[in-house]
Amino acid sequence: MNNQEPGVFGRLPITAGLIALGLVVIFSVAYGLVPPRMRDVIIFAAAAATAAGTVVSSYYSSAAIQQVSRLHHQAAEVARLAADRAQRAEEAASNRAKVAVSLRIMERFNDPTFSRTLRKWREQRRKILADTPDETWRRLEADVAARATVQETLNRLEEIAIAVLSDAADEKTLLDAIKPILDDVFLACKPSIIDKNRQLHPLAWIQIEGLHRRWLR
Repeated sequence: MNNQEPGVFGRLPITAGLIALGLVVIFSVAYGLVPPRMRDVIIFAAAAATAAGTVVSSYYSSAAIQQVSRLHHQAAEVARLAADRAQRAEEAASNRAKVAVSLRIMERFNDPTFSRTLRKWREQRRKILADTPDETWRRLEADVAARATVQETLNRLEEIAIAVLSDAADEKTLLDAIKPILDDVFLACKPSIIDKNRQLHPLAWIQIEGLHRRWLR
């Protein structure tokens, strides 16, 4: 960084201008006082002094411009670094919030009430895989408790899929724990429940399918 006193280049052109003005006065007086044969010398000296003053003034003006440019560059760099720090802090806060959402999802998923639903789901899964899609559909239509178990399982996974796909939850936190269950439920329910339900409700559990497709990659 240049340690030059601030504003020094701003004063030097003014000083040079004052010197040049003084020289103009001196040469003007001298021009009137010297004999005519010496006036060419005075004219030459005045021109030389003017040229020298112009060079000096131009040099210091250029240096002043360079100093201002450096100061602008330094200010821009400081602003960029501050913006980078603010962005990193914002990203860290966002990541912490997403992890917190994922942990709350896991707490709900491991809640004893839903654990009982998952145990009932495993029984329904065995029956779904043993039956044809039409038989499964008719059985669930007739068995309210069985239908509630399947729907609750699918709805809970749909909530998780929405949180992940909307970037509200941290995907890495949920991937290992949720992916096996989501794969199992989606593949078991797709032909007999999801596809048939889509005939009535085209968007039924569509987020589960989207997350399943994403996690297959």
